Amino acid sequence: RVRPIGFMSHYILDVMPRLESMSGVKFGQPYRELVEKGQFIQNSLPPAAALVLCKKIRPELAFKFASDVQKCHFGEGMDTNQPELYAKVAESLGMERNEFALAIQDQDLQETAQREFRDVHYLGIQGYPALVFRVGDQAYLLANGYTEYDTLDQRLKSILQAANT
Repeated sequence: RVRPIGFMSHYILDVMPRLESMSGVKFGQPYRELVEKGQFIQNSLPPAAALVLCKKIRPELAFKFASDVQKCHFGEGMDTNQPELYAKVAESLGMERNEFALAIQDQDLQETAQREFRDVHYLGIQGYPALVFRVGDQAYLLANGYTEYDTLDQRLKSILQAANT
């Protein structure tokens, strides 16, 4: 879905304190202002396309890349529709900034991201963050939304135990 954040701004502002309390992560004032203004257009395709590129050229950095993109957005209020965000993160991780600045407009990367969206939908994932664990051809949804470490640990151990029997 692509729509202004104003569509959900009251909800987001209401749940921010609970999310901060549960996760220990603080939303930055620039992000709060972005939400309050309500004009920012939410679009998952640009960050997904940039992440596809990261996974293609430096897969070992994919989690760090995604985390840093989120910090720039939710902490600094950077616009996820603008190439500068991805260029900044890529450069900070030792990757080519110009390649990432162009990534969000690359048709092949966007098509791969769209396929990943369909795969995620097929797995039943309806929110983010989400964590999927694969054992062979079987995929297990470990988390759909914020999940405490102990819960993740317990779910993972159960899956591994079942897979080894």
